[in-house]
Formats: sequence, C-alpha cells, structure tokens
Amino acid sequence: MERRSRATLLILSVLLVGCLSFAQAQEDGSLSPDESFSASVLESSSLDITDRNPCSFRGQFLEHKQSITLDPCTECTCKNGTTTCEIESCPSEAGCEPGEIVIIEEECCPQCPYKMYVEDTNNLYAETFEFSEGSSKKIRFDLDIVVDRKLTSRWVRGENLWKLTAWVSPNEDGSGPRFSEQDNIFNEKDAAQEYSKPSYPPWEWSKLRYTMTFTGGSCADYRYFCVQFGQADDPQPTYDLDFTFQAVDNEVERLIDCVPLGECKGLKALDLDWTIEAEDPVFGQTTPVTLDVDVRFDPESANKKGEGLWRVGLFGSANEDGSGARFSEISQTLTEDEASTPKKGIKLPIEGIEADFEIGSIGCIEEASYVCVEFAQGDNPDPPFTMTIEYARQGGAELDSMILCKPQECSARAIFSTLVPDLTGQFPVIENRRNTIQMNLDAITDKDLSTVVPGESLWELGTFFNARPNGKGRRIQEQTQILNPFQQDQDLMLDENLVFNGIDFETDLTGLVCSDVPYICFELKKNEDASLNYVFGTNPTQDPFVECIDFTKYCKGVIYQGIIWDRRIPDHRPGDPVPLTINAAIEVDPVSRGLSGDGLYEMSVFVASDQDGSDRQTPSFDQVLTPGQMSTKLPAGGPLVINGIMTPPLIAEQLGCAEMRYLCVEFRKGPRANPDYTAEFTQSETEIGSADDNVVFKKNSLIQCREENCPEIPKVCHGPSLDLFAT
Repeated sequence: MERRSRATLLILSVLLVGCLSFAQAQEDGSLSPDESFSASVLESSSLDITDRNPCSFRGQFLEHKQSITLDPCTECTCKNGTTTCEIESCPSEAGCEPGEIVIIEEECCPQCPYKMYVEDTNNLYAETFEFSEGSSKKIRFDLDIVVDRKLTSRWVRGENLWKLTAWVSPNEDGSGPRFSEQDNIFNEKDAAQEYSKPSYPPWEWSKLRYTMTFTGGSCADYRYFCVQFGQADDPQPTYDLDFTFQAVDNEVERLIDCVPLGECKGLKALDLDWTIEAEDPVFGQTTPVTLDVDVRFDPESANKKGEGLWRVGLFGSANEDGSGARFSEISQTLTEDEASTPKKGIKLPIEGIEADFEIGSIGCIEEASYVCVEFAQGDNPDPPFTMTIEYARQGGAELDSMILCKPQECSARAIFSTLVPDLTGQFPVIENRRNTIQMNLDAITDKDLSTVVPGESLWELGTFFNARPNGKGRRIQEQTQILNPFQQDQDLMLDENLVFNGIDFETDLTGLVCSDVPYICFELKKNEDASLNYVFGTNPTQDPFVECIDFTKYCKGVIYQGIIWDRRIPDHRPGDPVPLTINAAIEVDPVSRGLSGDGLYEMSVFVASDQDGSDRQTPSFDQVLTPGQMSTKLPAGGPLVINGIMTPPLIAEQLGCAEMRYLCVEFRKGPRANPDYTAEFTQSETEIGSADDNVVFKKNSLIQCREENCPEIPKVCHGPSLDLFAT
C-alpha cells in the first residue's frame, strides 16, 4: 500500500510548509524514493459543527462526503463541515529507463511500461478423490504466483490482463496430450487482478473453479491436474501502456504446475460365462459354431458406447485355466458391430457370435481337453477407455483378460451294439496246459451315432473265462489286451463295423479243467493310452461291453476214442467159479492231456444178450480195478494200458450161452478222480484193434462187447496169451 502523510492546515501557508517538509525529507533521507507523500488541507466553513455539516471550499459548496479533484495529484473531500485534501507524491525514480517514461496528463506521476516476470506457478489443489471414466468433477483450488521483483514493474493494472489454462495430463510435467482442456478459467475479476509491488508477496487467487469432464482418453491419461498462468489474449493495460509478460529465463515450465488427481476407475469386469453350439462336429475339421457370451461388471462401472470396444477369443487348451499352448485359436470372433455392442448396466450380453472352429477335435486330443473363451478390451477402441479385470475364477488378481474354460466331450464317437467273436484255428483247447487260441471279432457299430475314429492305440480287447454266460461271475485267467499294436491302431471308418481278423493269443489253463471255464468272454473298450480321447459307448447300454461264448465245445481234457481188451480164464475144474484176467488198452486222442493221480478210472465187466451191452445180465461187476490200477499214469496223447485186471469169480462155462452170449467191458472216468479232469468219449478215426470189435460210445463211457462161444462139453479152459498188452 502507498504510504501517505497527512497534515491538516487551516491556511494556505500550511500547504507550502507541507511541500517544503516533503522536499526536506527527501534531502535528509528520511523518505525513500519508492515512498509517496500527501498533505491534507483543512478549511472550516462554519463555526457550528454538527455530524453531517456541508463544506464551503474555494467558493464551492460541498455536501458531506462529496469530493472534488483539484489536479492529478490533489483530491479534496468534505467531511462534516471540514474539507480535507490529499496530495499524492511520486517516487524519486520512475522504475524504468528515462527513455521508457510515459507522461499521462490525467496521472500525477510519470508511468513506466508494464513488465511481469514469473518465477514460479503454484497450483495449490491438494484434494484427492475417486472418479470414473465418463464422469465429470468440479474442482476448487487456489493459485499462488511467484514473481521476480527486480524485473517486474511496480504496478500492473488494467482489464483482461491474465488467463489461466487448465487441463488433465498423463504426465507430471503436463506434457503430451491435454484432456478436458479449458483455455481460460479466470472470470473478469480474476483476469483484472492488480499486481502491486508494495503489497507483494503474496500474489494469490482463491476459490478458482474448474470442471474436469471425462471426454476422450482413458484413466491412464487422467493422472494430473495442470494449470498454466499467462498473459490474456487481448490484454488491456491501463493507459494502453506496453505490457511485457514472460517466464524468468524464458523457461515456460515456470508457468505450469501439475498436481496428482485421485484414483480413476474405468470399467471393472468381474465374471464371464458362455455357451457354444455346433452341429455335427467332425474330428480334424473346422465346424460352424454359435457362441453366446455374458460378461458381468462392477455396479459402479459407467456405461460405455463406441466402436471396437470388445474382443472375444476362442481356443482349445490342455489346462482348465487356459494356460499353455492354444489350439486352433481365433483371437477375435466378433464382427465390427458385435465388437461395438454398448454396455448398459452391470451385464454385457453378446449373442449369436458365429465362427468356424475346430471344435470337433477338442476333447479328443491331449493338447486340447477344454474349450476356452477369452474376453478382453478391443485392441483399438474408439474412444479409448480403461478396463480392469478382477476375475474370481483366476484368483481375483488384476488381469488383461478373462478366460473361462469348459471341458469338451470328444465329437469322435465309437458306439457299438454287438460283439461277435469267432474262434478259429487248431482246436481243441486242452485243459491244464498253455494253449494258443486264434479268433476273429466283429464289433457291430450303431451307424447313426458313430463317426470316424482315427488315431493310435485306440482299442483294448480283453479276454477271460467265466462260469456264467453273461460274464458277470468271477473272471478267470483274465488278460486285458490281446490285440497286437497294428490292431490297436486300426481306424474306425464311417458307416463301417470294427473288424479284427487274425487275433492270436495264449491262454494258460494250468490247474484248471474245462468245467472251471465253461465260457470264454471278450470285452472291448477304449484304450487308456488312446491318442484320441474319443467317446466309447454302446447302444443299448452295455457296461461292460462283453460277449461270451460256450467254451465247452472247444475245451477238452482226455478224449477217449476206443478200447481193445482180451480175457484169460485160468485152469479150473469145470463148474467151479474162477476170476477172469483182463488186459485192456484204451485209445485216446493224441491231443489229450496226461493224467497222474488217484481214482482216475473205473471199469465194469458184465454179460449181455446183445452186442451193444444194452441188455445187461448177471453176473455184472461195477468196478474191477484195484486202487493201483485206478491210479495208472496216462501219458499225454495215450494210450492208457491196464494189465492184470481181475474180476470176481464166475462160472466160465456159462459164457456165450443163452442170455450170457456177450462178455462186455465198460470204461469210464473215476467218480472221485483226483485231480479232477474232463473226460470225453468219442469215436476215433482209426482203431487200434480189429474193425470187428465195435465200440459203443456213450456220454460218459465206452463199451465193447465180445461174443463168447457156448461150450458143448465141459472142459478145462485155457485163456489166450495177452502178451500184446504186457507191461
């Protein structure tokens, strides 16, 4: 503020004294050149003074508080009957070079051109707040300008002198693109604020207002609130004085100051769901698919309109979280219109997305067990915006995209209705030993449900023996894989059955007899090591997929094929009972197993009236073998030779007579054979003995009867030698 000294004078001489005093003060140094001096003149016009008396001054009548200007340096005012005059004095130095001084008629003191040198700009906004993309925010703040006093004028006065530009910047120094820029936020009063060196510092503006509007850019661009102080575009300094404005050392950054804004929140995506449909997908080929996507956002997220806003990707993955290599990836499935779908509210549905995708292979191969959909911001959205993702399925961390994967069933399908096994090769299969079995197998497919199934290690065919025709009982001698590698790799072709020819495998029946394994069963299923994770099934449902066949017609133990025998009658007195001695050889099939054990055989001797032994007469002996003879060892492939079989005594002279015309020998398996074995009695293609010695084959035995001659005269009988069967 200017300093003014006032003196109240009653006469004009006092005014002269005041002027002399001002001159004397400057001479003796008690008044500085920058200070001003004023003198007051008091003139009374009335002896009766009241509170609001008028004044008479130099022949003029003045109302209370009325002022008049005598000259540019003197102004007088009436106050309650007294006139006081203020006289402005000028600094001893004008503040500029002599050649720059400007004399203004209506001004008391000489004037200098205006100069403003700004040293620093201080944006005093310190509040932080949260705001969302697309929103607006009213900001109030104060401003402090620091000037270089040595270079700046004593005063800068006028109208429309200053302007303050405000904007939002991504950079701390205000560089780069400017968002929500307002060229001048000063009102008329702010733009005309006077600078006065005597009252500096400070030089401040308070309660300035700026409205930040989120137009263009994204949260990454709205980080700092910046202001730039400057000279107005059309300044009007007092008396049209020249007006110089610049930053100290011409460093424009002195005019700019930026402060951090609060936290900017863009769109926040929280969850993703999708469905996909494909008609008749085929392994190894792309198929048209239709995809519906539903994205859920945070309720505080603003709505969004624009172009190229979204990206939806589609791919296959080996992992449930979509990590690792991406199979048959389509980075962007959306059309331009779909990518520009506006967001309204908390959900963003994008429906009917169409793409050509190799979905038929997903779920079929190890590197792609899941179909994955990825949602993200578009690569070049217009306008740009910020989207953060906090996806609970992926741990809630901030991510660049959301991925949701769902397991996909392989579209390659092998659906079967029937198994048809066919045993081929050399038979029979012999119990209690290792055997090689050869077979073919047809797996009949459901042509409406099955597709092409290509790959490696696709099939597993197992086999086992069972006591039940449906294979539901205990599995005996199970083998899980009897296919060779070539057969395992066999492709299933469209509209064809799966046919395996020339299956060759070994089975071990050691310790087993045919009655233990009445059925041989085959089970077809998907190989666990299949290179293609195809769908294996049956229609109608059969779990497990098993087919059994009667194995008794293939399984054999000992195949008895014939018998030859002879008898010897010892010397005796006619009519006395005597035992017969029988030597026997039983023919077996060369493939027959060997026997070694106890109670293996049983032999009966009887007489009959007919050759097939059906009309059995007495005497009849059910078991003529001793325990030792019952345990005679049978070599594999035979024959079985038992000599010295003794019958109980009988009347030999009656043989061949009347009802005892035939002497018969019946051979069968021992009822308590240990170990047990399978005995079969079947006609041999060749015979050991005479073709006249017919053998009768029954289910569980074989019988051979020989005609005896009825003697006319009793005599001592001698049986023929049976050296042929001697052991």
